[in-house]
Amino acid sequence: MKTVIITEHPAWRMTPEGEQARVVEHQGAAWLALCSPLHEDLVLRPLTGDGAVQPPIACTSPMELPQAPDGAGPLFDSLVRLGTVARLTNPSLWDAIVTAILRQVVTAQQARKRVDGPSAVGKSTTVAELGHMLTKRGARVHTTCEPSTSELGDFTRATANHIRGRALACLVAANRYEHIDELKPLLTAGDTVICDRYLASSLVLQQLDGVPEPFVLALHADILLPDLAVILTANPEAIAGRLAERGKRHRFHDDPTGPAREVALYREAAQTLMTLGVPVLVLDSTHVTPWDVADRIADAVPLPTGTVHPNRPDDPTVTP
Repeated sequence: MKTVIITEHPAWRMTPEGEQARVVEHQGAAWLALCSPLHEDLVLRPLTGDGAVQPPIACTSPMELPQAPDGAGPLFDSLVRLGTVARLTNPSLWDAIVTAILRQVVTAQQARKRVDGPSAVGKSTTVAELGHMLTKRGARVHTTCEPSTSELGDFTRATANHIRGRALACLVAANRYEHIDELKPLLTAGDTVICDRYLASSLVLQQLDGVPEPFVLALHADILLPDLAVILTANPEAIAGRLAERGKRHRFHDDPTGPAREVALYREAAQTLMTLGVPVLVLDSTHVTPWDVADRIADAVPLPTGTVHPNRPDDPTVTP
């Protein structure tokens, strides 16, 4: 089961590489905490001296949750889906008090859906921030990603470097149909679903893998189309620099021309989605923060009825 790192403390800041970073004091020593964009990996590095005692990390497993009271079933289910939740503890009582005050200030300032795009443009960070913003605006929000966190999704992610071409395209599509079935109850209940990667990513990555677009569209003939498709892009040189700093994560990063090809294919994917009747918002993240990008997206999402995955029975379907 996955682990989600909680980064709501005001001291967390975004690095140029798209990581969350925070300096925390523990027993007189300073530590740098780094959290990956997917909030699944927390790294602690001492900044002062050797032999410092690492700050404690509080972890809560779904198995430790109390029995859900009447009427709290949906909230309990959402907490269980998060998996194990981990956070850095506040170093002192004064830190906890000041944090509570600052959290209210941040909330007041921030009060004023499908997300695709090339690697290293900040999709995962933007999705997380967008979820916070829409929640503050009164929406019931569910953030997710593809491949999903199911057994099939985990298998797809784990084997994507070995399974190729049409076989991988079919595997990705199978996980997407499974994922849609999992999300339908949320959509029926009126939740806004934000997904990190969807159809546009398949139109791009599968083509990079030698699969023609008509084949990809045929595989997705019965999926639900999004109410809003967001494509984040960036300068290919900036993407290449970010990839070099954070390291390669899959075989598509082996091609030095990959960033430029991805950017070009996402432009084509945007056109394909628009011909299917999907509203598309393309945003360049080269020189703006994920918070600015999320704010732009939030302004484009209709509330309270807007959803990223439509739940109307007469929604159009993808046709090749």
